[in-house]
Amino acid sequence: MRVKAATLEQALDVLRPEPLSVDDKSWYVARSEIAKGTVGPLALLRTKLKHALPNDKFFLSGHVGSGKSTELIRLAADPTITERYHVISFRFEEDDWAHLDSRQAMFRIAAEIYTDGIETGLLGENGPWEKPLRELSSRIYGPTGVQAKDGSVAVEYNLLFVKLRQELRLSEERRKFFRNMGETEQTLLRDLVDLLVDTLEDKLAKAEEPARLLLVIDDLDKVRDPELQKEVFDTNLGFLLAPKVTMLLTLPSSVLFRGTDARISQRITHLRPVGVLEQSQAAVPEDARLEDGIDLLCKILEARTGPEVFSDDAVRLAALYSGGVPRDFIHLLRQAVYLALTYEADKVDIQIMEDALRDARVHMSYGIYPPDFKALLQVHQSKKLPSGEQGPYLDRSWVLEYNGSDLWFDVNPLLWSLLSEPPNDVATSG
Repeated sequence: MRVKAATLEQALDVLRPEPLSVDDKSWYVARSEIAKGTVGPLALLRTKLKHALPNDKFFLSGHVGSGKSTELIRLAADPTITERYHVISFRFEEDDWAHLDSRQAMFRIAAEIYTDGIETGLLGENGPWEKPLRELSSRIYGPTGVQAKDGSVAVEYNLLFVKLRQELRLSEERRKFFRNMGETEQTLLRDLVDLLVDTLEDKLAKAEEPARLLLVIDDLDKVRDPELQKEVFDTNLGFLLAPKVTMLLTLPSSVLFRGTDARISQRITHLRPVGVLEQSQAAVPEDARLEDGIDLLCKILEARTGPEVFSDDAVRLAALYSGGVPRDFIHLLRQAVYLALTYEADKVDIQIMEDALRDARVHMSYGIYPPDFKALLQVHQSKKLPSGEQGPYLDRSWVLEYNGSDLWFDVNPLLWSLLSEPPNDVATSG
């Protein structure tokens, strides 16, 4: 059990925006799984995974900072999942996001399955997967492929995965090779993944372990470039869906709101911000606040700090202006602590929180130009997203989506005051 923070310095140690591990049980605050007679999305996703077919693919999307990574970690460790599956979890790192395409994603899937098989002792040095792997190596590095100094086959294959992964991060020439892969190379990648899966599942069955693999792949939603999103989730979606293994992958919310391929549209679980605002034409967020949603976010802080660190009104103000996004709520609290320490204050009061909100508003407004103001005004007034072209506004947190009786949208509460005085060349009507 973690000890709650009682000072500003201790608060910085517990107010961390990264995903919670399975050991952070005391910090985890669950959303209501069943509300108003409707099963919560995460409970439904868990049921679908438990009863999935061998080739099923599932996608988890959600607003940036809505808690996807934390929920993936919890699902991967859920006893009802691990009793059915051997789970392989991994994430795409920040170095991957700017250039990741479907072929690189498939190579990484193969690398993670291979690594897990070696580390668990389920995969020997030889198997049917060796042929496509060796041929792929020769196509990339020449007839002899990658050679290990000690001649060990296992070391050679491991070197191939490590070397190629590093080159894909650093070398545009190597990434160009993957972009220009022909049908033969793509078939080799698909065969490699399927044969690795077949080998591991056969070994698991013989060992009387959960005989199905489940790949849990995080941070694929961090691919923000529109062209790369189209390549992965549209043009080459079939390639991504090809492996004969159950997979749970993250999906950029902007892809969801631009319209998704029918092959994945029924496989998406979407996490929205906590409902801290009601749908209204209120002039200021305070007049549209929903106390239940604010209460839920306050519980996140109560799990980590004692009452000595923040005044109640400061916390509730941060919850409102976070728009209901848990990560943004943590960031606002953390920024307020920095200010309090700078002011040499004993705790964060509402004045300090207002200063933190002002700083956050300035940073969020960078990059908003007159055409954006016009589109944001349309969203704010109509509570609708004008078109899929505004999907990136969701990725930048300029726009948030909510769900009452119907799906609706609004501008981030931090930006409402800016919209009240738009640039002179922006019309104020929808």
